[in-house]
Amino acid sequence: MRDKRIIGGRISPNEHWRFVAMVETKNPDGSWNECTGTIISSQHILTAAHCIIGFRKIKNADIQIIIQKEEIVVRINSENKNEINSLKLVKIQNAYIHYNYNTEVATNDLTILEAAEPFFPKIEPIKLSNYFNYEPGQSVLEMGFGDHYEKKDFTDEDPLISSEYLREVESYLHSIQRCREMWPFTIADTHLCVGSPNEGIGPGDSGGPLLVKGQDGNWYQIGVASFG
Repeated sequence: MRDKRIIGGRISPNEHWRFVAMVETKNPDGSWNECTGTIISSQHILTAAHCIIGFRKIKNADIQIIIQKEEIVVRINSENKNEINSLKLVKIQNAYIHYNYNTEVATNDLTILEAAEPFFPKIEPIKLSNYFNYEPGQSVLEMGFGDHYEKKDFTDEDPLISSEYLREVESYLHSIQRCREMWPFTIADTHLCVGSPNEGIGPGDSGGPLLVKGQDGNWYQIGVASFG
């Protein structure tokens, strides 16, 4: 999913999106990365593959490594509160990276985290779309625990602010061709291109969901925030 940093949007209501989780990973140098994920079963969380890949310097070269499960911290919304301080810690026992993940062009940027035991209290997983008809201009919803701009009339010099809450933003789909014209990145046919003026995802939102509302009134996840 291709997008810009979050600079618009709103704090999500407590009663919404309990399936959204916060994912943190510890790098070999001791620093921490923050991402977002979604509960897709009673024991599994979907996030971005790059969220659990770190770098270790060996002979002046940065070598990619998979972060060990002991260094992955996941927090879930067990109290129906979207405030970070209220999230419950979950132990992870396995991490499964998509076998065809390509770090150079960010295709198949997907990882499934397996919790050591089923989530409690029970949280309704997000529904995953088995089929999605890509229509440019279609309305979508993004969300995450990442940073944001405090004001709407921002400049590049304005600092990003750490959020204490889950935030959401409405956006829309671009055609792949339009995306390739707008951004000088490698955009694959399998990417979903999302964006709207002055709104989007930010640092810490990687791995978060891209949602569409189905004709049955339910929300479905069609993508995972990857880069932008």
